[in-house]
Order: sequence, then C-alpha cells, then structure tokens
Amino acid sequence: ISFDPKFATNRYLYLYYTTVGGKNRLSRFRASATNRNLVEQGSELPMLEMPALSGSHNGGASHFGNDGYLYLSVGDGLTGSNAQNLGNLYGKILRLDPANFPDNFIPSTNPFVGQPGARGEIWAYGFRNAFTFGIDPVTGDINVNDVGKSTWEEINRVFKGANYGWA
Repeated sequence: ISFDPKFATNRYLYLYYTTVGGKNRLSRFRASATNRNLVEQGSELPMLEMPALSGSHNGGASHFGNDGYLYLSVGDGLTGSNAQNLGNLYGKILRLDPANFPDNFIPSTNPFVGQPGARGEIWAYGFRNAFTFGIDPVTGDINVNDVGKSTWEEINRVFKGANYGWA
C-alpha cells in the first residue's frame, strides 16, 4: 500500500496485489471522506495489470519517490529471462505517474520511453524478486532488497536505466 503524496486532499491510496484470478494488479482506491481509515466501496480503479506467471516471484512493493512518481517492484515470475527482457514488466522496477492516469501514466523521463520493443514503464531491470524496497526521504535514493537464489540476498541502490544482472 502506498498513500498518495496529496492524500490529505485527494484521499487516494494505491495497492499492488495478486488477484484470486491470478493477475498482479496495481489499483487506486479512495478513502472515505468521513473516515480515512476506510476505503470507499466501489472506488477501485485498476491502473496496471499483468498475469501472475507463477505462485511465487511476483515481487511487490510500492513507494512514492521524492519526485512524486510511484515506484513499483515486480518479480521475474519464476522465469529468470524475464528480468533481461525490456519487452515485459517482470523482474523490473517501474516508475509511474498516477496523477496523470491514464493519458500520461508513463513519465516521459523514464529511460526506455520511445525505445523500440521496450516498455516505457521500466525504470531499472535485472531483478529476481525485488519484493521490498525503500526510498530515502532526504536523498531520494532507492534501495531494493532482491531475493537471491539459494545462497545470496542482495541490497541494491537503484539507478535510472541500470541492469542488476539477473538472470
């Protein structure tokens, strides 16, 4: 769950989850005007959806950066080659602009915007299962916890357009 930087006025919160039907989904919800601890019934707006490729490696954390954009981690779906394929969203850190959904949902300053065959949502790639991460509120640095295979766990500082090497 991530709360919109303007939550106090727009009451938006974002949830990244795996549906019962087997899809990874990012949705926007609106909190109740009378009780901010409750979500308005029927307020879900799906913004991004992709098949959950397996029962694991769906990744899943979201945070707003100091730049006001929403960052989302997505696992490789238990298929390592996905992490190196810029044509899909698996094994990636995404950067999105929910304030301009749906027309300008992908920031024009993302590194792969306009690159043939690449998804514009991608900020960084080459992750196995980056299920958690944090953004330093002072520096804006993004540090991702990526689940290793058998012997490794990684913490990576994430940079625009960088490849983190999996698989």
